[in-house]
Amino acid sequence: MAMQVENHQDAPVSTLVSGIVQDAQKLFVEQMTLFQVEFKHDMQRTWMALVPVVIGLAVLLTAFFLLGMGASHLLCTVLPELPLWGGYMAVGIFVAIGGTLLTLWGKSMLADVKPVDTALKGLEENVKWKTKN
Repeated sequence: MAMQVENHQDAPVSTLVSGIVQDAQKLFVEQMTLFQVEFKHDMQRTWMALVPVVIGLAVLLTAFFLLGMGASHLLCTVLPELPLWGGYMAVGIFVAIGGTLLTLWGKSMLADVKPVDTALKGLEENVKWKTKN
């Protein structure tokens, strides 16, 4: 069995450089497309998650309103010397403290969310890989 050996001449440096530049441009376009698709996907998932959260919050707001009124009346029943406005104020302060703590907790959790990092890390890795070769 005879093997054919192709005789390649060394390509000029300008051809190699233009090939590298074309590869880098192609990689950049592919990474930007991937970044765009990932971003759209993340936004769609976020929107789909927000719909039940907003509806749930509306229901919870109504429930907390009714429970707060009930707790205020219960407090005034247990402590007859407490005026009705005092019961509402005591329950309101308790709920406000809880809401403030939950808001601060959510804010600290939101500070750690960086949805774009995944795509940017992929772009960075691909650029490093391409520049090594």
